[in-house]
Amino acid sequence: MQISVVIPAFQAAATLAETLHSIGAQTRQPDEVIVVDDGSTDGTADIARTAMPSARVITQANAGAAAATNVGVAAARGDLLAMLDADDLWMPGKLAAQEAALREAPHLAGIGGGMESFACPSLSPAMAARMVPQGGAVPCLLAGAVLLRRAVHDTIGPYDEALRVGYTIDWMHRARLAGALFDVLPEVVLRRRIRAGSLSSRAGGSQPGFLAMARLAIARRRAV
Repeated sequence: MQISVVIPAFQAAATLAETLHSIGAQTRQPDEVIVVDDGSTDGTADIARTAMPSARVITQANAGAAAATNVGVAAARGDLLAMLDADDLWMPGKLAAQEAALREAPHLAGIGGGMESFACPSLSPAMAARMVPQGGAVPCLLAGAVLLRRAVHDTIGPYDEALRVGYTIDWMHRARLAGALFDVLPEVVLRRRIRAGSLSSRAGGSQPGFLAMARLAIARRRAV
């Protein structure tokens, strides 16, 4: 199986190199890495090319993370897809463990794993104590923790570009309603960075984008 990694990136100069290094440290190297620079003005594309010269860098006018991810997926050639935010990190055995699990379970659409959150060094100790969830790793099917079969992605369809946040959660909801099956590995595969202003740090219920995603999910359930 071939693995394609897609990274939507906007104004990611401060974190993208570390994210790419976590991909480069994988014990099972991906077959391609695609970075979609979504209209950044901080040199994100140049950092991607420097940190990982083998990566394919696509640039576009700013259209949002969902649109950038859709562009990356359309360009991907692998039969397994892995998405990663431009400020999050993978554990070194992530791709190897998940590929092995999918080989053993052909009925699964994808497989997740454990997620742990960490404070970005840019946070003050007081903000880190307030914003970083306590309690260690949690089972996770967020996009950055999942290895997904391309055929399933294509069946469910692209991410909803009308959603500025929550678009991967919305896609997972659509997939599960369609009968796609997922499992979660017990080990940590994703380290999610918490920093001021990032999507990870926001209270989802208070954001209009998350409310829009929730309304779509409710409407689908009522239609079933």
